[in-house]
Amino acid sequence: MNEVFVFVYGTLKKNQSNHSVLERINGLLIGNGKTTYPTFQMFSMNDWYPAIIDGNSYINGEVYLINESDLFSDLDVLEGYPDLYQRKAIDVTLDSGSKIKAIVYYMSGSFGDIKDKPSERIIYKDNCYSWD
Repeated sequence: MNEVFVFVYGTLKKNQSNHSVLERINGLLIGNGKTTYPTFQMFSMNDWYPAIIDGNSYINGEVYLINESDLFSDLDVLEGYPDLYQRKAIDVTLDSGSKIKAIVYYMSGSFGDIKDKPSERIIYKDNCYSWD
């Protein structure tokens, strides 16, 4: 079976509401990291979960190693792929300094003013977004 790295930044992270999905598919935590390039923006979907879109900031998250078949089944279903989220391979720099390619789910298209609504769950510091 092929394995892929997945970068998660919201409800799939440890201690978040959808982390059980990664546990169920035996996702192996590789480490914490952030996007290598500042090409994203994070916003909140009604404080339930975050979404990232094109922008000019970094995103903090976690990297997991999973079976590719689980990506195309369990995670695609959770993320509403391809209707709500899209996937793409991005560069991620782990806290250890290692750089990897990982799949991330992101939103594309227009979402009106929802991007501008504040959320206490989004932390923005040093040009980097985190979901708490």
